[in-house]
Amino acid sequence: MVARQSGGDTKSAARAISFLEARLVAGGSMRKLEFASPDAFNDFFIESVNSIVGELPTAAADPAELLAARVPAVHARLSFFRPITSLALRKIVKSFKPSKSPDVYGMSAFMLREVIEEIVDPLAVAVNDCLRTAIFPDFLKTSRTTPVYKKGDHQSLNSYRPISITPIFGKVVEAVIKPQLEDFFERNTFFQTCNSVFAEGGLL
Repeated sequence: MVARQSGGDTKSAARAISFLEARLVAGGSMRKLEFASPDAFNDFFIESVNSIVGELPTAAADPAELLAARVPAVHARLSFFRPITSLALRKIVKSFKPSKSPDVYGMSAFMLREVIEEIVDPLAVAVNDCLRTAIFPDFLKTSRTTPVYKKGDHQSLNSYRPISITPIFGKVVEAVIKPQLEDFFERNTFFQTCNSVFAEGGLL
């Protein structure tokens, strides 16, 4: 719309966009986070997490030892993940909400849903390779994080919370693993009553 109003002139379009942006900022519809750099936000969010972790009390016992004591020797570990079929993988992807928010690689759930019919077979091979080798690739651990205003002083880092969009292909792997882990936990009675609020469908 701005390009049409400027008659196709690039410089005129740039001036129009700058003018519109200035009006939005002045009117409160949009705010520039010029008071802090991306690195400042990143350091603040990391330090906030480290501070919370540092305040956690030390466990009275080793969680791994407690877990081992609860599990019969024959079920001491989840030795492998079951491979996923192309049909089941297609169903998982189609169940994703069609969000158009791009991840750090520019891919979104909406885009994946649109092309899943064409790539489901090689994607199933890649996912099964992750399951077989028990390796979650490092590039799937990189997220795109955006500071979102909560309340309070707009010029304070404390007024923002981080919203991270993780790679959509990483979410596919997680969606394949999740039901298998839940099944393993249920069969070995790892879930307690206090965990039921986090279980899909209510009480386990």
